[in-house]
Amino acid sequence: MEEINMKEIEIFLAVAKNQNISKTAQELYISQSALSSWISRMEEYCGVTLFRRTNRGVVLTPEGEQLYARLDIAYKRFKVSVREICGTYQSKTAETLRIGCLNRLAIMDTMGEIQQQMLKSDPGWIPAIERFNFHELRNRLLCQELDLILTISSDIEPYAEFESLPLGSFPLYFIVPKGTRDIQQLNGQTLIVEAPTNRDWAERICAGAGIVQGGVSYVNSYILMTSLVAAGKGFAIDGKMVTQNIYSPETKLIEVEAPSDVNIVLAWKKEWQSDAARNFIAFCKETRSGQLQNKA
Repeated sequence: MEEINMKEIEIFLAVAKNQNISKTAQELYISQSALSSWISRMEEYCGVTLFRRTNRGVVLTPEGEQLYARLDIAYKRFKVSVREICGTYQSKTAETLRIGCLNRLAIMDTMGEIQQQMLKSDPGWIPAIERFNFHELRNRLLCQELDLILTISSDIEPYAEFESLPLGSFPLYFIVPKGTRDIQQLNGQTLIVEAPTNRDWAERICAGAGIVQGGVSYVNSYILMTSLVAAGKGFAIDGKMVTQNIYSPETKLIEVEAPSDVNIVLAWKKEWQSDAARNFIAFCKETRSGQLQNKA
């Protein structure tokens, strides 16, 4: 059997994101029958069913979720690498600032707000903004593949190589099975976290809410986290994802009411900043008060 190609990977990721064959076919300008054939070929190659049909569209199977969690990260990395390599051959009139953002709604809202303010001040500002998970952000910043990152404070606090600037609070939610009526039902349940740096503040929030979790389990992506919650294998505490349809209909969000010490921060590698990065840091220091400070 022939190897799967980039087109099949792109189609798989698009269907997983949209959870709808018809909508994806329209976006990609191909017929629904052709799209279904591409998906069938990929399922045949993988040897498993990747999607199951519902009244509302399609959803990933557990095997599809595992594949999506790995391919989505790899595909984003591939696109950024291609752009960076090709960019070396292009003539540039200005330095491109490379910013990585944690793939959470509050982070991207804050980035969008800063971007609008920055463009008013400098219409020629050229940013390259990409979304990553916790691990990718740290690694790419350490390797100088990114100039700056927007993430949460706990993600960079253990690393002496980083400096950071607080930009506002980060709203958190209990991610729980749909049938959960009260967070006290979470007592004895497994706490699911995406990174060890999240465990401390998640456990503090549990303690403050009077919840005694029955152990901790780690996953490498948000989609796997929510699928485990949907399957009744635990609960999680995190921010809202940018893409809302990533949530399983078998889960729901309950806002954490007590204030936490988790904040949105702009971070950079010590003693290494491009001119564009230094200008952006200075701009954020001047404008982080007011609306950004109160961003929820």
